[in-house]
Amino acid sequence: MFQKATKDDLARIFACAGKEPELNLFMIGDLEFYGMDNDFIDVWTESTPAGTLKTILLRYHRNFLLHSETNDYDRVEVMSIVQSSHGAFLNCSGTCFAYLREAIPSGAIIRPMTMARMRRLIEPDFPLVAARRAVPADAEGICLSIFEIEEFRSLIVETLEERVKRSMEKIVDGFSTHFLIEEDGIVVANANTTAISRKAAMIGGVFTLPAYRGKGLATSVVSALCRYLLERDVIPVLFFENPAAATIYHKLGFVDFAEWVVVCLQPQH
Repeated sequence: MFQKATKDDLARIFACAGKEPELNLFMIGDLEFYGMDNDFIDVWTESTPAGTLKTILLRYHRNFLLHSETNDYDRVEVMSIVQSSHGAFLNCSGTCFAYLREAIPSGAIIRPMTMARMRRLIEPDFPLVAARRAVPADAEGICLSIFEIEEFRSLIVETLEERVKRSMEKIVDGFSTHFLIEEDGIVVANANTTAISRKAAMIGGVFTLPAYRGKGLATSVVSALCRYLLERDVIPVLFFENPAAATIYHKLGFVDFAEWVVVCLQPQH
């Protein structure tokens, strides 16, 4: 049975999730950065009969993260918690999802992805396009371009106004670091951190507008962001499902290490 966690449980949660710090980067980053004294994060835990923490379920707004050491957790209860909280997405490792699959409701969209990490940046063998670090005022331009990318639409459950507000807040508080390229006042390429802990940062939001592809812009923004992170002793981590993206990431020095699954439970806007 799952129990609602409190801030007194944080040490046990970090100890459990910290055994796989890069796999559990979202979970660790959310708790390190925001803690539990807010209305957009909740945590439920499940323990063994001996009292050892074995499973963690975290809510961040309408996104849920699931981690289990044993994969014998109460999957029906997991889905009950997610659905009663109007969860839009459930994220977990491929191993964890293999046990959860039986409880996933019909109609959900299941998106398996590959997770990779970088220890050293391999500089591209072609000139990079200059990318700059974004400031809060760039949030609207970034979001306008994101809403033009077909691959992102099934992962968006916010209105444009909601997305801009949240993106600006994350840039201001340092949770999201963006590197972007503009042409004629339009954000044509972007890469940003979507979670960050003391040891690693998740890279997401990587895009190039269709009319500007094939020019090395995605490579340029990802390289700029990874260089920025590595200089601060933070390991870049990302996940992908696009074979073309995999080619770019592997050439830059990313190495695959796990499968990641995103379950889309709510229809897109």
